[in-house]
Amino acid sequence: MTKKTLLLFCLIPYICGCGGGVKITEIFTEMSQNPEGVYAERPRFSWKFESPGYDVVQTAYRIEVASSEKELRSGANPVWDSGMVESDRSHLVEYGGPALGSGREYFWRVTVRTNRGAEGRSSIGRWSTPLADSDWKALWIGVDNEESLRVEENRTILPARYLRREFETEAKVERAVLYVSGVGSSVCYINGHRVGDDVFGPLPTWYDASVPYLTYNVTGLVSKGANAIGVALGNGRFLTMRQEGMFGFGLPRLIAQLEIEYAGGEKYTLVTDGSWRATDRGPVRENNEFDGELYDARLELGSWTVAGYDDSLWQAADIMQAPKGRLTPQLSPSLAVMEEIEPVTVKEAGPGRYIVDMGQNMVGLQKVTLHGRKDEPVTMRFAEVLKDSGTELYLDNMRGGARNRHLYPGRRRGVHL
Repeated sequence: MTKKTLLLFCLIPYICGCGGGVKITEIFTEMSQNPEGVYAERPRFSWKFESPGYDVVQTAYRIEVASSEKELRSGANPVWDSGMVESDRSHLVEYGGPALGSGREYFWRVTVRTNRGAEGRSSIGRWSTPLADSDWKALWIGVDNEESLRVEENRTILPARYLRREFETEAKVERAVLYVSGVGSSVCYINGHRVGDDVFGPLPTWYDASVPYLTYNVTGLVSKGANAIGVALGNGRFLTMRQEGMFGFGLPRLIAQLEIEYAGGEKYTLVTDGSWRATDRGPVRENNEFDGELYDARLELGSWTVAGYDDSLWQAADIMQAPKGRLTPQLSPSLAVMEEIEPVTVKEAGPGRYIVDMGQNMVGLQKVTLHGRKDEPVTMRFAEVLKDSGTELYLDNMRGGARNRHLYPGRRRGVHL
């Protein structure tokens, strides 16, 4: 065999693109991975695949959907099986099965065939559906106390509301899902653990038209025996931020429904109603997207998000009127922390005054450990640029004279934010 012939034989595998197996690397339901509360009658599926060969294209796909991971693996009782469809489409392929149930969980996978004759099967993905309107049993609740509402120089001031409820579970929890809307903004806790990573959830909207709610799978947070759920409720954009020139919808309010499925098939539903306990005498005395927050650590409530807490000084939650808009699953992701950055410089600007330069114009939350004395508040002001002096914040460009401040009249030696 000549050297020229040997070289030709070596090149043949590369010319043919042989060894072109296929691996599905990512799968998406409605452009998200394993989303909760998908608001679509016919969700759309997408996937990505890769191959070590070249000139490899998809020629067919098969999508399988089942009510459980076990049924999907076994092929028993499929909800929908597309069969092998001759197509190169891999983006936003619509579900083609029967109507999906309310508050249900579904599992799916896709098999891909290529022009090289190779097949690859994805890992198993999942999604859940929202509650149908008729399945909502919860009531809107809150603290219906207008006496706590103050107006100072056109600024609206209202303390945060805190709401809680204890409940018992009698068996092993197979699945637990929380549907919740705290408007203007809210953060939820179950047994002392924060639910989700949303910031100022749910997203603001025109509440006379629609009211978004969030869906969380909280199976890992609910345990057998005594449990507690708590919600801190802020003003967001439901309460008007200025008495003139802005529109509001009333006092903040909450609706929540916790659906629990036990291993034996039984179900338990916990809803917001008059049995919940509430107070507006917690540490967040002011919260306004223009003016910031006043947090008084002397009024901290202790372990109010865990079972066994003494809430005898709290009041029964008030039943509130529902907003005019329709309660609707939130379509867009909530605000979330995308990156943590550290200051570029920290410079002393005078006795007890410091300029913290983050190095960029940004929107975010501060994270700091404070050490101070009782009744000596710490004030933080925020701005985009400095005055020419370099030691003062330039605030003339702030809309409506926004204060942009956080005030902490702390009680403890260390306050971690």
